[in-house]
Amino acid sequence: MSEKKVNREMVKDDEYIAFIEDLYDEVYYALLIDLKKHGIIVEKDEKFFVSDKFMNKLFEKIVKVLADDLPIDNAIDVSLFETVKEYYPEYKVLEIIPRVMIVLSLAKYDIDSFLKKFE
Repeated sequence: MSEKKVNREMVKDDEYIAFIEDLYDEVYYALLIDLKKHGIIVEKDEKFFVSDKFMNKLFEKIVKVLADDLPIDNAIDVSLFETVKEYYPEYKVLEIIPRVMIVLSLAKYDIDSFLKKFE
């Protein structure tokens, strides 16, 4: 391959990567706005947090699921999915999962703190 062709391919790869990163950012922020509209997350000082109302529902579900002797990791997954699903009853699983992942990323510390009570 000539050096010119290699350089063009690298530019195309860089442009493609930038495009994918921009697309990811747009989808992520669209989902954040959607979660905010549904009351799952709130914005304070230009930062996003999971709402207290949502966290209380989630913690109640976790306690119920743990009472069924489900392992902690599974209890979190099931409870989080079911709690988000309550806000989006008409959505399919593949539409819920990205929202669950965002909520988990925002609430991980709170969930970990809550679970220390059960250790």
